[in-house]
Amino acid sequence: MSGYSIDFIPPAYRSSIRRTRVRRILIIGLSAGGVLIGLSGWSVRAAVLHRRAELHEFARFVDDTRAAAHHAEMMQQKIEEAKQKLQRQKDLTLPIEASDILATLCGLLPESTSLESLEMRVTTLRQGNKTNRSGKNHSLKAGGKKKKNEEEKKEKVLVCEVTGLSTSDMDIADFVGRLTDNTLFRDVSLDYSKPTQVGEKEARAFRVSCLLDLDAKYIVTILDEKSAGEDEHPADELALTTEDRHDP
Repeated sequence: MSGYSIDFIPPAYRSSIRRTRVRRILIIGLSAGGVLIGLSGWSVRAAVLHRRAELHEFARFVDDTRAAAHHAEMMQQKIEEAKQKLQRQKDLTLPIEASDILATLCGLLPESTSLESLEMRVTTLRQGNKTNRSGKNHSLKAGGKKKKNEEEKKEKVLVCEVTGLSTSDMDIADFVGRLTDNTLFRDVSLDYSKPTQVGEKEARAFRVSCLLDLDAKYIVTILDEKSAGEDEHPADELALTTEDRHDP
């Protein structure tokens, strides 16, 4: 059986419907693409913001680390300064007053000799060593080599440097001899004696170095004129005891 169909829609209208359908498909596709692009852009923006937050947090961590390192450095400097102050205070804690040392030195001076300056500093020596006027140690080899396991004994001493003026080298030698004979001082040495001009007069400038033992106790004995006698020098008013200052 044969048949045929009749299309009641005009061709122009059907063509318009097709164009409208294609347009809708394109609009839907473009809208979906726009949505996808928007979502992708939002994801990228969120990732960028997250990375910025991470970088900001890392920068703050770096700043905090630098601040902590600077604070630690400042604290270390303060600790070192405190250690130096404590060491200076410890060095200044002497078993004898500086005024007593100065009084003894003045008492030992000959009449034609005067003091210009007195410099004192604390240093530590190994037993059997000598020290120069700057307080540096110089080892003396004696009795063969020391054993490696042998402990070196150390002693704390006060280095005194005395500068002054005198009319002659004989008076300077007399002053050095009095220092050597006094029980308060040891290792007395004349560093130099040279001519100088004081006003219109010629004089001798000198410097004498000596040591005081700081690991011993000192007592001040004030001698009156009757007990001292006419020939005894009043500088013996400071007497050195053999008792160790650290012993109970």
